[in-house]
Amino acid sequence: MFANNGYVCASRSVRSAEAIENFEVPMSMVNRDLINAFLHSSEADEPIEFAEKLPVTIWKYALKRAGASSWHHTSSFYNKADHYDLQNGLDYINKNQETIKDDYKNMQDRVKKNKKEEEEKVEYAVSEIQIWGGSRKRPKMLGTEKVYGQVKNGWLIEDSGQKHKLAANKAVSTNYYSSLKELKKGNKELFK
Repeated sequence: MFANNGYVCASRSVRSAEAIENFEVPMSMVNRDLINAFLHSSEADEPIEFAEKLPVTIWKYALKRAGASSWHHTSSFYNKADHYDLQNGLDYINKNQETIKDDYKNMQDRVKKNKKEEEEKVEYAVSEIQIWGGSRKRPKMLGTEKVYGQVKNGWLIEDSGQKHKLAANKAVSTNYYSSLKELKKGNKELFK
């Protein structure tokens, strides 16, 4: 009977809905239409000319830099959702007009650099994998085979695209290498 007490449509708390009406929204709701509605409402009390021309991505950056203004429960699991006040974002944008575009670009460059560094940290492995045959009812191990490739998220991925779960029972033994050169040096029989 009281399952929706304090909730709007069983997915958002009443206080969250009230905050959204006052332009205090979760990051997922920030879009061009909402920004324009805010800027042309009586809520915006700063000059808006510069902020009007900024892309949504820079608005989201400014909101994150300004910080969450509150949090409210959402969903039937009572998840905590941070809400960001668009006025705080506008204040941040106006205070940092000269540098905000460069700051955003520098942040993007740092993210790309970190991602590239992570991609360069590739790990390789040689694993002895069991080969199975027979039927589903009567499986039979036929032998083992050595395979090599890159290691990603616990999977050994061969050059052909074949994947092998390294934590599975089929992987008898696995040796890890930091480079392909090191792998080739230690396993010359695989590269004849």
